[in-house]
Amino acid sequence: MTLRSQIGALVVILAALGLVFWAVSDSGVNTDVEYESNWTEVDPALTGSPSTVLTYANATEGETGIEYDTIPREMFSRWLFGQELDFSDAEDPIQAALQFSSDDLVEAGFPPEYIEGPVSQEIDGIPVTWQRIHLEDSVSIGTDTFPPLELTTVVIEAEDEQLTVVRYIHRGPPDPEAYAEFQLWLRENAATLAAPTAEEEIEIWVESEPAPGEFTYTYMSKPDVVTLEHRAIDLAELATTFGVQPPPEDEAQPQLYVLYQWLSLLQQQAFDPTQVTSVEGPMIEIVGGVPVAYFRIQLISVDLVETLIDKGDGMVEYITFVHMDEPDDAVYDDFRTWLEANAAQLSQPVEEDDNADVSGAPELEGAAAAPRGNADNWIADQAQPGLFVHATQPNTLMALNTMSLDELAASMQVVPPPADSPLPLLDILNQIQQSTEEALVTDGMAITENTFEGPEIRDVNGTPVALFRYSVPASETRAALDDVMVLIESGDDQYTRIIYHSETPDTFDDFLAWLNQNAGDYAAPGSAESAAPSQQPEAQQPPAEPPQAPELVPPAQVDPDVVSPADPAVQPPQQAESTDQQAEPADPQPEPDAVEPDAVEPDAVEPDAEERDLDASPLPGQDEFSAAIDAGNWTETAPGEYAHVDGEGTITVQRTTIVSFVADEGIALPPEGSTTPTLDLLDALNADRQENIDSFGNVEIDPDNVVEPTFRTYDGVEVAFWHLAVAEQETENGLFPPINTAYAIIEHGPGDLTVIAFEVEGGPNPAVYDDFITWLENNIAALNES
Repeated sequence: MTLRSQIGALVVILAALGLVFWAVSDSGVNTDVEYESNWTEVDPALTGSPSTVLTYANATEGETGIEYDTIPREMFSRWLFGQELDFSDAEDPIQAALQFSSDDLVEAGFPPEYIEGPVSQEIDGIPVTWQRIHLEDSVSIGTDTFPPLELTTVVIEAEDEQLTVVRYIHRGPPDPEAYAEFQLWLRENAATLAAPTAEEEIEIWVESEPAPGEFTYTYMSKPDVVTLEHRAIDLAELATTFGVQPPPEDEAQPQLYVLYQWLSLLQQQAFDPTQVTSVEGPMIEIVGGVPVAYFRIQLISVDLVETLIDKGDGMVEYITFVHMDEPDDAVYDDFRTWLEANAAQLSQPVEEDDNADVSGAPELEGAAAAPRGNADNWIADQAQPGLFVHATQPNTLMALNTMSLDELAASMQVVPPPADSPLPLLDILNQIQQSTEEALVTDGMAITENTFEGPEIRDVNGTPVALFRYSVPASETRAALDDVMVLIESGDDQYTRIIYHSETPDTFDDFLAWLNQNAGDYAAPGSAESAAPSQQPEAQQPPAEPPQAPELVPPAQVDPDVVSPADPAVQPPQQAESTDQQAEPADPQPEPDAVEPDAVEPDAVEPDAEERDLDASPLPGQDEFSAAIDAGNWTETAPGEYAHVDGEGTITVQRTTIVSFVADEGIALPPEGSTTPTLDLLDALNADRQENIDSFGNVEIDPDNVVEPTFRTYDGVEVAFWHLAVAEQETENGLFPPINTAYAIIEHGPGDLTVIAFEVEGGPNPAVYDDFITWLENNIAALNES
């Protein structure tokens, strides 16, 4: 990750969290204000943050706040940028670091007029340096639009080579009184912040009160880059969750036995050997007076340490340290310091009464216990293979399909991962998460710590999968949303994607139960096999060379926001014969008329053209866009993608299915038995957009720029058509972003669609819209026949 992308991501994250700020006074920190201080500290248990957080009592909840941390001076660049940068040669290293961040933002496309400082000054004799990033109006940077925001950062020189970093956060219309209150608070507390007491001294690792066993690393402004988690677990159970063999009863070093296999499996399933820069262990060291078994594997952008401490009676403390960035020995040393201080305590036996939940911590990523739900609550839709409906919640759906990595990226409209990416599918998911955050913020939804889960790689009953989940609670105008995307590597550059969509959280456990029962059926041959070495490992003797995988298998990953065209074969890939030890065979498939959720036969033959899978791609060998297109005033930029010659609009053509379109757009399926499903799809899209418009209040819409969902005929071809264009405007609830979108949908057969999407970023543009209609008239017949 480049530094520019890190800082840009910080701005996106701030906007996504709803931290929308305004600049509300002249430059500088005004210390001559006389306002009554009115700030209230928030209970840390409610924030889940290592920072001290205060809210402004006269503002609406979450509108205005202050947060501050005290950190060692040498950690400032790592806190600010997420990596170590050296500014020690600068006359003022703090000002140099802030200036570097300003310059980098400008280079990334951020308007320089929205950045003030950095400036150094004194408040009652206390040296401070401040910088303000503000947007008084919405601004577009590349394809992203940022709402009005202000983030004022003040760095205070503290005692003992420490810094106290204060951030003022404001959302909403300008509030000079709130900013003046911040200035007063800063003046009143500068001396205290410059001399933190022992109780206020920074802790490097702060345990989460809502989630015991999970620690936040406080020396970074993006603490989620570094994670430290631990829990007590039976070693045999842990081996099973890893998908490796438990140690024999007479094994002299059972922890090493499991770690050897786990490292080998990761190298086979998860990491590109060309990206691995260092492998240390597995080995046993005495740490804090306790034998500790561990291995450390470093990639160009990942640092992973897996640690086991014996607790007696077959139990171990399982500790995971992950740094999702370029490895940094300073961060690793902080982990080792933590381990040294806590190893003896973590080696204590588990109290018998605590065996039901030995740590009180939530399940760790990659080591999930058997879900509590009921897998039998999923019923396969016989009319649409690959689609499952929940037995008690008809609006809760699950869709499966299979495709290549390139098809996966294209279907989700994300940038394909680079060929040398060690975790290509996580690259895709991170893009999807960012776009999901931006979409939720645009729709006016608050982002909380519970909105997203992942992207992450999990071990599901011995099968590595990648998962991304986002959940939005119900509101007065919107139903709840709970979407999950899972991807499983199925071999031969094929990936099985599983999409779960619900309007209630009550069925999520049933989805996990189904996944736990069936994930192995969709995995590549050997992915659930034991990775045990051919002979028992000797204590303290790591292999001379890390086990080499016969062929790199990227870890199963997920896509969050979409289901796309699938390979005609939705069923699990057939298992190739292997001379290696095989995993236990899956449960026998139910009879064709059974209503088991995995009722798709593994040996099912490809349907004939007229009986095609409703969630299948074009048949093998068929070009997705084989029609000869009359481009007119449009230029083809990629297969199925066209840009207007004036650069003002785009057209996208996609051969897809009803199931895929529904998942892509986050809307409901057409009613059962509907005779106009394409019109139902556009009605749902229109209702979704109108709901967003209504949330802004008094939005003016020119009726000449609206075509309600209807059927139209172009060149003898009937399509479902819809158009909506709304100009940018100030409303009672903020600046309304412009809309100009249109859809034309051709239905080739049951569930088989061609979707033509038109979009202009700047709002109504009659000339470009007319060119789109002309393009549609000239090409609809060819698209209908393709």
